[in-house]
Amino acid sequence: MTALRGGRGGASHDLADWLQEKLRPLIELSEELEALGVHYEGHSWSIVKLLILGGWSYVYTTIIPHYFKEYWYVDLLAGSGTVRVKETGDIVLGSPFVAHFFARQPFTKYFLVELNRERYNALHARATRVIGPPDRVRVLPYDCNKYIPRLIRSVERGTHFLAFVDNEGLDVYWSTIECLLGADCDILINFPTTGVRRVLGAAREGDESQAEALTRFFGGDLWREAAGEEELLEIYLQQLASRYRELRGKGAYVSSIRVGSRRFYYDIILICKCGPYVRAWEYLKEKLEWRDPNIVRYTLDLLKGRTQRIDWLVGLHDEIERAEREERRRKRREEGRYLPLDKFFAH
Repeated sequence: MTALRGGRGGASHDLADWLQEKLRPLIELSEELEALGVHYEGHSWSIVKLLILGGWSYVYTTIIPHYFKEYWYVDLLAGSGTVRVKETGDIVLGSPFVAHFFARQPFTKYFLVELNRERYNALHARATRVIGPPDRVRVLPYDCNKYIPRLIRSVERGTHFLAFVDNEGLDVYWSTIECLLGADCDILINFPTTGVRRVLGAAREGDESQAEALTRFFGGDLWREAAGEEELLEIYLQQLASRYRELRGKGAYVSSIRVGSRRFYYDIILICKCGPYVRAWEYLKEKLEWRDPNIVRYTLDLLKGRTQRIDWLVGLHDEIERAEREERRRKRREEGRYLPLDKFFAH
């Protein structure tokens, strides 16, 4: 078994070369940014989610600039900007920089939230060095549960954003997620599936602090009805879809990718508007074998420049182009239903 499923014929060598060249700074800057010395400590499986974030950043920044002048990246738990993998000692760039370098077009603004002062200082130094000045990248030393509602209230019409919610525990409250659901944005959420299972067990054994944490995370007591982590995930997914419809007045696309081994796993959830572009997510979900241990090595090799195999990203680009053609056909059909008044009355 391999981490990547069978390749797609006809992939453009020119596109592959362009993508490899685009990702080159991600690799070249790694050593320079390592020198600051403050790194988030993560396990090997935890970095695999960066492939999903990178892939969707590419999709998002290919599509959204056609419809919005301002398109932001918002990272609620941004960390130090680098991750040290405990099992291997490798240091790789974290979520803010993966989103930045995988973007087809650069985001117009970045909001990177990190409460821990040491990690905030390191992230601030790295982000201003790599991404740009304060008017483009804002690194914020706040509790995201307090800051995000303020940010949402400040968003003007004509702005869209991609929010990344990288929970390690039950960090981001449901009230914060609700704020995001009511805004013009795509949301990627790390649902810490095995972690939630442990918290549920402790809560059922009488740990009130863990019960309160679950209530904040789920926005109520529905978690008490769950038999285990799979039902907890299903409750969360249903709440996301239901609340999106209530707040936005339209149907949501809510889908998750399971990442990890038998002992440790999590689910990355996408919430966005329904449309032809979600086929890119379905492709991403199926193309890579997210529970194969080889995906860990592939992720490390890609982020460290030890492999140039990016056929999955080329295939993702193909899916975007198919979705764009489908959207153009839909618009032509819509326009064909309505005749100008002179032609209407001539019939």
